[in-house]
Amino acid sequence: MSFIRTKTVKGNPYYYLVKSVREGKKVKQEIVQYFGTTLPPDYVVPSQATAPAPKATTAKVSTTPSPIVPTYRLVKSVRELLGNKRSILKDFGTTLPSDEAIVAAIGTTPIPEGTAYYLVEKGTRRKEKILKSYADIEKLVSTTTAKQA
Repeated sequence: MSFIRTKTVKGNPYYYLVKSVREGKKVKQEIVQYFGTTLPPDYVVPSQATAPAPKATTAKVSTTPSPIVPTYRLVKSVRELLGNKRSILKDFGTTLPSDEAIVAAIGTTPIPEGTAYYLVEKGTRRKEKILKSYADIEKLVSTTTAKQA
């Protein structure tokens, strides 16, 4: 592919037609034509002359950004010898789960030592945000267990 490179020497622009050439694993640039300080007004870069004209589109392009639709996940983190192992326990999709749904996904058995659960919100344009921490979920499970007893 060819392109025009501009070099400025002592404040004056100099124009070169340059193309990329592969030599083994490296790509080197080769000067095809030197134009001097001015480009001819009717000059067309060869790669652009053979390219087909772009198709006209009739669809409207929206300038407003699409709304962020968050997804909610229950994440399980287990402390191991070499670090934490993290896995998605349940994906709730786009609906925010109730406390009962969280407890149903975990179960009413006591949470083992070294295991943590987090309710996270994942948006399309940002990192995960913790909505319910380990302590909040542990309280949910313990109060649900106490109510059932």
